Amino acid sequence: MIVCALISLLNGCVWDPAIYYFDYEKLKGQIEMVELINYENNDPEIIKDASNVLPFNFSKVEVLETLPADKIDGFALDLSAIGFMDYSSFVKEPVGICIKITYKNGEFIIITSTLMDIVYGIVEIFDSNGYPIEYIGETRNRNEFVALVNKYFEHKTT
Repeated sequence: MIVCALISLLNGCVWDPAIYYFDYEKLKGQIEMVELINYENNDPEIIKDASNVLPFNFSKVEVLETLPADKIDGFALDLSAIGFMDYSSFVKEPVGICIKITYKNGEFIIITSTLMDIVYGIVEIFDSNGYPIEYIGETRNRNEFVALVNKYFEHKTT
């Protein structure tokens, strides 16, 4: 009986993806700019290996809005409350409405959770040239991404 319970407990833990939270204290001193962008990707592809994330293609970007500097601190605080999960499958490159957070060193984070036929999401850190550095995950709850966009930007999403 104890063995069955232990196996059940361990098995349940193996399947739970890790949850990542941005550190507000680190974020607030590093952010140079926050933009809402549209990333043109009409044929999104789901992958399972972070080494297959494509470089960021700047020619596919339309900047929709730039967050005013005086709102960045509040944005960083709200972002740090959102959990991002390290799922086993995610989109190969951004798609649709994305938040682009540019650090003072030129690196940037892309956060997207776009609903088409399914949800296409990724949270990835890129270097200043657009090469992927680190896969973080996807939003744990797409509604948190939508709420963040709709709270801080005039351009609304659903």
